[in-house]
Amino acid sequence: MTSENDDRHRWTDPRTRATDGALPVATVSMTGPDQVSVVSGGVTVAQADVVAGPQVVVRFWVAAHALTADTRGELVRTAFTHASLAPRQRVLATLPHEDAGLIAELRSHLSVTSTRVAGSTCLLEGLVA
Repeated sequence: MTSENDDRHRWTDPRTRATDGALPVATVSMTGPDQVSVVSGGVTVAQADVVAGPQVVVRFWVAAHALTADTRGELVRTAFTHASLAPRQRVLATLPHEDAGLIAELRSHLSVTSTRVAGSTCLLEGLVA
């Protein structure tokens, strides 16, 4: 992934911009070589960690109802820019089971998916499309 100062992977949900021209409220950016964060009001409200291996693991954490659909989509798209997520790579994603929008966004990046729930966590497996 890129350094944290690389603005090529910085995205802001235009619907969260203040009308007075103030700084955006929600920003998605690389915060480490294997990490994507969504920051709103100076607080991290969502995060994705990518763990490389024979089966790449992508762990998502989202504060309850903290993301718009566009921000959620950008979080997933940015995580899938990780070098280890090449086409046909096996992936296991862990995420909150009640986040249907995040599940749908992940499925759009994967083929041959299977989903199961383990407590409050959803386990989604597939191949990078």
